[in-house]
Amino acid sequence: GAIYTDWGLDIRRSVFRNTYSIKGGGIHIAATESSFGLYAEDLEFYDAEAMNMGGDIYHRNGHLSINGMVSYRSHSTSYNIETGGSIMINNLPRLTLRTPTLRRLNISHATSIMGGGIYLNQGGQLHILDSVFSDLVATQHGGAIATDVKANVAVKRCTFERNQAGGMGGAIYFPVLYPTNVAFEDNKFISNSATLGGAVKVQSYETGSKGFVFLGCQFESNKASDDGGDIYCDRCQISSCSFHSSSATEGGSIFINSLLSVHGSSFYNVSGNSGGVLKGLKSTTVSIHSSIFHRNRVTFDGLFLLQTGSTLSVINSTFNATSIGSSGLFYMYPSTRTYIDNCSIENIAADSSSGLAYISHEATMDINNSTITAVHVSGRAAVELFGDNSFLTIRDSTLSYITSSTAGLVWMWRRSRLKMVGCTLESINSLSDAGVVHALGDSKAEIVNTTISGLVIDSNGGVAFVEDSATVNITGSFIASVSAETTGAVGYVSGSGTLRITDTRINHVSSANVAGVYLTDNSFCELTRVRLQNATGGTIAGFALYGESHLLARDSSFSHSKISGEFSDAKAFV
Repeated sequence: GAIYTDWGLDIRRSVFRNTYSIKGGGIHIAATESSFGLYAEDLEFYDAEAMNMGGDIYHRNGHLSINGMVSYRSHSTSYNIETGGSIMINNLPRLTLRTPTLRRLNISHATSIMGGGIYLNQGGQLHILDSVFSDLVATQHGGAIATDVKANVAVKRCTFERNQAGGMGGAIYFPVLYPTNVAFEDNKFISNSATLGGAVKVQSYETGSKGFVFLGCQFESNKASDDGGDIYCDRCQISSCSFHSSSATEGGSIFINSLLSVHGSSFYNVSGNSGGVLKGLKSTTVSIHSSIFHRNRVTFDGLFLLQTGSTLSVINSTFNATSIGSSGLFYMYPSTRTYIDNCSIENIAADSSSGLAYISHEATMDINNSTITAVHVSGRAAVELFGDNSFLTIRDSTLSYITSSTAGLVWMWRRSRLKMVGCTLESINSLSDAGVVHALGDSKAEIVNTTISGLVIDSNGGVAFVEDSATVNITGSFIASVSAETTGAVGYVSGSGTLRITDTRINHVSSANVAGVYLTDNSFCELTRVRLQNATGGTIAGFALYGESHLLARDSSFSHSKISGEFSDAKAFV
């Protein structure tokens, strides 16, 4: 609109107002050799317009260097092309000693179909540094910046604020082919919005690539109407980033479909309907290390939701003040694997279903060396094992101050498996049955070398409620200070269920009826080298057998037990 050249242009300290053209509302560069191009410094563009591409600048071929540029209210207006509301870059050199660079840009209120601020077409390398992109709009993708599949772009120390895309990437849309050198470093993404990827949508089409790198970036108040409030990506490495007050329907902060690693980052006040912080598609691998999750919320299915065949590992991380509608902090689809190691999880409130984890069939969860405290579940239990061959292992961990409506800690069904080794369980409260485990449907639980104390159960089965051909084995453990309001402070066994207790001390248990174990309906209890003392029952201090149930005791001792109720048929022990 003002300048056209097929040679080179060196321009400094210039102002463009109300310029217009088909390509490049202000400047059109069509360099014939790669050594030519645009060298610009301290330019200003106001109300520039291009019919097709590049509201301010259209650059094709040759080197590109801009150091200092202000653009206000520029746009491209064609109904079917519209790429680059401010700058359209076409065919940068792929091999060059000088990397094309855009530095100190301030682009605002520009519009386009693709790349509300900048569109890079047919690749090459480009650095975008120390710039501000605000109030930009792309009706399709990339509210501030968009590229095609052949571009490698590094974005550093930039601010993206209040940008919008009707499709993907409220600030940035990069569907690049080889993202080996694509990095986002020390950027701020604030109040951007899109359908997918409220701030960023990035994707690599290279199978073996490690993906995009986000280092030291700040994400705040970004929003996606569908997936990925902050980031929608397939392969990403995130380090030392912060995520604050972002939201999406699925994946409140991150939506991943292949490979993700997160290190030393924080997530605060992030929310989503499904996958409150993160959602992954099938066969996704996610690794989280040394990160903080605080005051995040999910409406339905899990703060972390990974679909079939995925793997999640969380190490040295902290979770605090999480609000869950249903299905747990971790929602595990069939055949997924989750590893939790050396983590602190506290102050979880779940409106229904599970508070800590919902584990589907063939899914596996391992919790090691972790502390889990202050979990309140209005629904079934802290953990639900809900499916064939679902498996939960908890080792060397402390779980305390847990309250649920049905089963305090674990509810398991349909051939699921639980193994708990070397743990400490304290102050667990169930408003119905079972403080530690409610097992049914041919499920099996093993509790080994574990200390259990301070359980308060409003109904039956203080430690274990076993039914429907399920089995619970307790070995080498210590049980103390357990109270069941109705009966069976140690256990309630029915429906061909089996409870085995071996090499275990039980002290100070009480119930309104049976203080020890209540057996009925062809159930079985086996005691080996068990020491039970200070049991207080309303009617029976030790064990009650009904309906062809069986009790086998070996090498065990029972002492200092008593009856507290006033029943004529009360028995001291059995």
